Amino acid sequence: MLARAQDAALRVAAYLRDHQSSNGGFCFYRWGGIDEPSLHDTWRALAIFNLLGLEVPRRDAALTFLRSFDGDGFDDLYHLVLALDLLAVAPGADFHQRIARLDALATLAGEHVPVSGRLTQALRIVLLQGRIAPLPDPAGIAGRVRALRHDEAWGDKPNLGDTWSALAILAACSEHASDDSTRHFVDGLQLASFGFTATRDSVYANLDTVYAGIRACAVLNLRLRYAHDAIGFVLACQSPDGGFARTPDALPDFAFTHRALLALVVAGALPGRAAESARHRGGW
Repeated sequence: MLARAQDAALRVAAYLRDHQSSNGGFCFYRWGGIDEPSLHDTWRALAIFNLLGLEVPRRDAALTFLRSFDGDGFDDLYHLVLALDLLAVAPGADFHQRIARLDALATLAGEHVPVSGRLTQALRIVLLQGRIAPLPDPAGIAGRVRALRHDEAWGDKPNLGDTWSALAILAACSEHASDDSTRHFVDGLQLASFGFTATRDSVYANLDTVYAGIRACAVLNLRLRYAHDAIGFVLACQSPDGGFARTPDALPDFAFTHRALLALVVAGALPGRAAESARHRGGW
């Protein structure tokens, strides 16, 4: 299994190199004359190269591509600042001011927004703000996250993905949800053949679910009872061209490829530099 994971990582590196555009950016769907590199894909590609301990090909061109954006809008700001951070480039005072104005507490308290959306957006804000300065009011953010928990876990219907998002926010706030009920919920979702399932009454798995389960177990210090199955499922999601997809035989993209490698690292299937990078720059 370790040899398969290492081979998978080599194939991912080749996949990324094949999807770098002439201007230095990256585009997961480059084919048939279509070549539209994006901030999202470029950040994911840089994060994967960092995770694998590999040099970014044509680094200067990639940096020039990134500097053609001004981070207008939250999504662009998030991907641009994290991408620059991976290239060890300071984002500048204007970016710092815009990031400092983001409000994770207000996001978590948002009305008429599903819990999943609130947790995902708040996690991205926390990860972004944590890159530039100590988090504002981490205790308040953690308290608001805890208030969203019900029936042992998180989600409009308690599920593994939202529970991992909540645990990741708490960890970023230097607080840890070691409550036995949450540990019991996550442990109860471990499933042979797939590694994890999303909810108590589900028997279906996908890459996001297995990724969330592996990372939640790591944060909660739970044993991966079906580590071989979980790693095997992740590896089965790799396509012939080297990218990973949400499920076996689906279309790959950079986001699933990034999460697949993070899952393999945290599960212990990829060692060394990758493990250190996953702890410090895992992202979501």
